[in-house]
Amino acid sequence: MTQHLTIRHFKPFNVPASLTSLRGPAAGTVSLPHHIVWAPGNNEYDLGDLGAATLVYQAVLTEGTTAEICKYLNADRLIRLWPRLSLDRFIIDAWESRFPELKEHRWAPPHVTISNETLHASH
Repeated sequence: MTQHLTIRHFKPFNVPASLTSLRGPAAGTVSLPHHIVWAPGNNEYDLGDLGAATLVYQAVLTEGTTAEICKYLNADRLIRLWPRLSLDRFIIDAWESRFPELKEHRWAPPHVTISNETLHASH
């Protein structure tokens, strides 16, 4: 059997020793270096904007060194954003195995119950 390898099998990522070392800002504006966010411009993001905060946290978790993760991310904000983040499964597993409190906040699809009456009514 041939195993298909992708960049995720070789690209390193970092996980700090503790969540308490994440002392970055929870609000305000953050300017990320270009090696974290590969985009033109000044790479300034308003953490008060949910979309911008999500982008910052995804980029730093994926591309940042341990020192950068501690500098740019805030532990409480990470826990609140965790269910929204779109990360590689390797990163999710590594972070959740080190910090079980993140697993408790993982996104879960809502439980939907469809009754026979609903099925019959929709036809």
